[in-house]
Formats: sequence, C-alpha cells, structure tokens
Amino acid sequence: MLIVVGTYDEILLGYNVVLVGESYQLEQVFSDHSHTGCIKTLAVSQKDVLASGSTDETIHLFNLRKLRELGTLMEHTGTITWLEFYKGSHMFSCSEDGNLCIWKNFTWECLRTLKGHKSAVNCVSVHPSGKLALTVGKDKTLRTWNLLTGRSAYITNIKKDADIVKWTPDGEMYIIICSNQITLYSVKSTTPLQETKITGKINSVDFWGNEHLVCGGEGGQVEFFDIKNNKIVHTLDTKCSRIRGLCVKKSCSEDKEALHTLIIASSDGFIRLFHIDQSQGKITSKLVAEHNTTFRLTCLTVYEPASDKGIDNKIVSESAEKQTNKLSDIQDVKDNTHKSGKTKKRKCKTKGSNKDHESKQHHGKSGPPSVHTDSQEPPKKKKKAQKPSETSKELDISHSIEKKKKFKKDVQMKELSLKKVQQKMLSSEIKEKVQMKELSIKKVKREEMSSIE
Repeated sequence: MLIVVGTYDEILLGYNVVLVGESYQLEQVFSDHSHTGCIKTLAVSQKDVLASGSTDETIHLFNLRKLRELGTLMEHTGTITWLEFYKGSHMFSCSEDGNLCIWKNFTWECLRTLKGHKSAVNCVSVHPSGKLALTVGKDKTLRTWNLLTGRSAYITNIKKDADIVKWTPDGEMYIIICSNQITLYSVKSTTPLQETKITGKINSVDFWGNEHLVCGGEGGQVEFFDIKNNKIVHTLDTKCSRIRGLCVKKSCSEDKEALHTLIIASSDGFIRLFHIDQSQGKITSKLVAEHNTTFRLTCLTVYEPASDKGIDNKIVSESAEKQTNKLSDIQDVKDNTHKSGKTKKRKCKTKGSNKDHESKQHHGKSGPPSVHTDSQEPPKKKKKAQKPSETSKELDISHSIEKKKKFKKDVQMKELSLKKVQQKMLSSEIKEKVQMKELSIKKVKREEMSSIE
C-alpha cells in the first residue's frame, strides 16, 4: 500500500506502509516538486497512474510502479479542484474555469470539454456504469451529464454551494455535501431521501461499503454515518484540528481476520492509520500507525498495486527497502524554505525519474468517449539486444569499408560525367561564337565589294 499526499508547499510525497515487528511504520518512497502552486487534489487509476491537480492550473501525471513522471496536461485555465479516474480508461478533471474535461488514458487526449457551469466546478463523480456523471459548483447547481452524448441531461438548483458529490458504490443513490450537511438522493427521485448535519465542515468523505459514509473535516473528528438508519453510529477522535483527506481500504491481519484500514491526512502534517472493524456488530477503531511529514497536508490518495493483498504483505517491506535507494532527501527542500513558509521554486526530483514523454495539449473536437471500450494498454518494453560477437563485428567493419569504397567510386563517376557535360557545353558555345564571327566577316566583305562596284 502506497500513501500519496499533496502539500501546501507544492510538494508531492509518497509513503509505503511497512510492518516492523508488531507495529506499522511509514517509509518515504519519493518526493516531487513539479508543481508551482498548492496541490489541491489527487487521484490514482487501476493502471498505476497518479494524477495531481494544483492552483498552478496544471495536471501532472506519474507512473507509480516505475516512479516516473509521464507529463503535464494544460487544458484548464483555473485551479484544478477535483480529479477522478473511471476504471483504467478515462480521467475526469474539473476546475475553477467552470469546465469539465474528459481525458483518454495513456494517449492523454482531451476527448471532450463539457461547459455549463457559470462558475467554478467543485467536484465530479462518475456513475459505476460509466454512462452518467454528476458535478456540483459554486453556481449552486447540480448537473447530470450524459457521457454517451457528451451533453448536459439535467440541471437541479441547490440552496447552497455544494462542496462534494459522490455516488454510492452500487450506483443506486448519491450524496451531496454542503458545508456540514449531508443530503442523500435516490436515482429514481429528485427529492432528497434524508438530510443530516454533523459537527464541523466536511472536507473529505469515503464509503465503507454501501451502508456507511465516513466523513472528516474541520473539527478533527471522523464520523461514521449509517445511510439506511440516517444516524451517526461511531465517532473517532483523531486528536487533530483539521482533516484534509481520508480513505478506507480493505486489509487483512495476520490471523486472516477481515479488517478495513482508515487512512487520514491532517493539516498538522500527520498521516494516521486506524484499523476499523464491525465483526461484533459494533464499530471499533484502533490507531496502528502515525507519521509526521512536517508539511502542511492538503489532500490524500492511496495506491494498491495488483500484487498487494493488504498492508501486512511482506513484499511491500522488501520493495520499500529497494525503493529507498531511489529516495531524494526531502530535508533539502525544507532547508531552502523561506521564512514565509513557501519553498523556493526548484524541482525536487526523484532519482531515476526521467520523463518518458511530454503529453501534448489537445482540444476536444472528437465525439464523446465510449466508456465500455477497452483502454489502450501502454507499450511493452523492448527486449534488450544481445551483444554482438567478435566475428560479427569484423563482418560489420568489412561491410562498412566496402560501402565507403563503393560510395567513393560513385562520387568519382558523377564528377567525371559532370566534367564531360561541362566540356560539351563549352565546346558548343565556342562553336556558336566562331560561326557568328564568320558570318560577321562575310557580311563585312560583301559590303566592301558592293562599295567598290
């Protein structure tokens, strides 16, 4: 399990969760300083791609398996507010410029730019079927987009500015977050099913199955909301002032008992891991790890490679030891930090993370994306060629010598032919001049003879 966090200081950080003895620890894997603004949102795809959006109006792409930067997308003209992948085929991005962009993974072509919101778009959520998408913005509207046609299907007015919209995992319902208020809607009706208020503004949410919504925000508390019964069933005090991001992932303990892990990032710089369980009919939570990044965190996402089956996997710890050799020291960035809290505008590159290619900016003129088509797979690595033997080297040398000789002969032949052509041209010119002179002499003689007569 790889935890990736964005910071107010424009830096991206990655940590592996490793089991050391009987406790968990977070080992830093990479740091990146490609952005020139505060990182606002993160998203990770099933195909090992990480996307980060910032106030610098750009989206940066990374390959998490190879720890390399893939390129930068610059379609938006405002702060990137939300990023979301649909499976491994498409990425959705929204911005303060009021646009929703649909990208094709791997080619990173902007297939369509959906315009409709009159102000900033705060959040986007794609239906599990891939046919619909919901967006909310500062214009106090909820817009339903038909992704098959690439057009707006419905517009619903909301009394307040909505911060978050999210489909349930089964796609039967969706929730809208306005400050500290949770409103639940059904697909079959536009009227809300229920409304609930919790303590403090909500900054981040995630579903724990289809029954529970996990919320974290300004108060520093994580509250577990029971969707069916419309009540708070568990409250977790994280001992932090403000939660900026949270995520619920399935894990497995040593005795193979099914558990879930709650990962939290707070503005005080801490990443905390909790084991949550409901096996006895009551939700219980236990702090299992915490790490101080010393940075002001703004967002969080979690990447699970296909080989990982939980945070207790020994393979993770082995890979972490290998990847620590590629680490760039984050302390260099902190030593160059200004007194105002902003870092110097220099990149803190990951060692061995040369860019594969710069993804070019495209304008969406093609039709809407087909979300059911297979995604384009990345090109396979070419096999390394075997080293040539001594005999093959000698043959290559002799072959090149013969080529050079042949080339010289061809050049000489061409030069000779040119000389012949030039000589012919000169001789023809001389003949013409001689003939002209002879004619002029004859004319003069005739004139003289006529004058004598």
